[in-house]
Amino acid sequence: DRDRWEHEFVQARFAGILVKRRKLYRSELVAAFNPVQATRLAADYDPGSVGEKEAGRSLAKAAMFVGNVRERLL
Repeated sequence: DRDRWEHEFVQARFAGILVKRRKLYRSELVAAFNPVQATRLAADYDPGSVGEKEAGRSLAKAAMFVGNVRERLL
């Protein structure tokens, strides 16, 4: 699936180049990718499968990620 590959490619490049090689971001950001994406996919394809707590945790992780990237870019 092309969309899935694109996500994986971007995630791998972010982790490999921006976190490990250039050390521009903390490694905790990489750990947020897979659980947040899994929650999003579950919610997209089976809306009743994601509870409020899990959605809240994923939202907090995504906000942390976006906030860190925003800080670096601005």
